[in-house]
Amino acid sequence: MKNDLRKTDKLKVLSLFSGCGGLDLGFIGGFKSLNKDYPKRKFELIWANEIDKGFCKTYKENFKHDIVEADIREILAGHSSNRSQLLPQYADIVLGGKRSRKRSQGVKFISP
Repeated sequence: MKNDLRKTDKLKVLSLFSGCGGLDLGFIGGFKSLNKDYPKRKFELIWANEIDKGFCKTYKENFKHDIVEADIREILAGHSSNRSQLLPQYADIVLGGKRSRKRSQGVKFISP
């Protein structure tokens, strides 16, 4: 089945709970760290989301693409009139960062 949304050879990546973008950067590649080159990989980040304003600021300073600064629950519920906040209709891969310690303190977790 051919998908018209795929116009490049790159796999489309959607990033949730993106934080400052460390997981995204490691996945996408194209950087150097500790004298080691990490080549660019065949992935294209098409959408990223984070609720924390400070994390979003850092993300925007380090990536060329934008990040949606909003609560994912509000986006999923359709409570946004901003089209850039809408989830893309298609992605090959969904990345999800882990909960940050900053956001987890004082949160009561309920088991299913």
